[in-house]
Amino acid sequence: MILFLGDTSGEFAHRVKDKYPNAILVTDESMPIDDNSVVYTSQEDVSLENFIKLCQRSNKVHCDVTASPMIKEFCKLFFDTNEDSILDSCILEDERKTDETQIWALGCSYTSAVGVEQNERWANRLAQKLNRNVSVLAAPRASIPWASDQLLRSDIRKGDQVFWMLTTAHRIDYFSEDDQAVKIWPELDPKELGKDEYSIMSKVLTHRWNVYLAVKTIKQAINYCNKVGATIHIAQAMRNDFETDRTLINTLKQHPGFIVDFSMELQYNKFMKDLGTDGQHPGPLTHNKVAEVFYKHVF
Repeated sequence: MILFLGDTSGEFAHRVKDKYPNAILVTDESMPIDDNSVVYTSQEDVSLENFIKLCQRSNKVHCDVTASPMIKEFCKLFFDTNEDSILDSCILEDERKTDETQIWALGCSYTSAVGVEQNERWANRLAQKLNRNVSVLAAPRASIPWASDQLLRSDIRKGDQVFWMLTTAHRIDYFSEDDQAVKIWPELDPKELGKDEYSIMSKVLTHRWNVYLAVKTIKQAINYCNKVGATIHIAQAMRNDFETDRTLINTLKQHPGFIVDFSMELQYNKFMKDLGTDGQHPGPLTHNKVAEVFYKHVF
């Protein structure tokens, strides 16, 4: 059994099911569970007795960043999760699907599709329109450097098309003092980091250095695609009301593959006035619209 420990949020469940579509949520009512299953739960979902039983029966335990401090400390004491945390933070979110030309989709939760089914997300709708296979390199809270790294380590080939929905520049990938890979963003819950760490990282978030890092990693991705003969299309999906994000967008407009700034429409739901099942992320109508914009740009 492979066990994932986190909180009760849809974001945690989505992250697990994105890697293991058949993963099962464990509650007291669903016990017992088959030993060959991939499961996920939180301390709110199961009693202490069932929690201990699950841990004893599991061959591998993953402690998610959303887990409570008590669960993180428990995992640190009883499971060798440090190496797992480092390696898991470097895993590619998807892989090449075919030897034929295909498309790749990069981004954050707007691309991994929190709040909609996989077949409803813009990447899958665009793949249908283009009659191509699609690989999705996206994750909730993902930063621009994270997405660029995913692209640079993937099997992009000549003739492939890459579609990138950029997030804000104010996101940082960080490895915390308690050996957890943490995606830092402006709305981060201070409980996910130590007090001193949170104070430092919150100041770093709005620094102009983030724009430099974002532009640099975007240019690396563009150069890589040009070298292998792939085409890259870029759109802005999210931004914060900082001068640094405006600087990023103005810089991107100089790139011929930059399509459009979706950020105001997507963030404030002016686009299609629909939301996903979580009540926060874009719904299926908006994903359709994004796919249409990308499709028209290609032709």
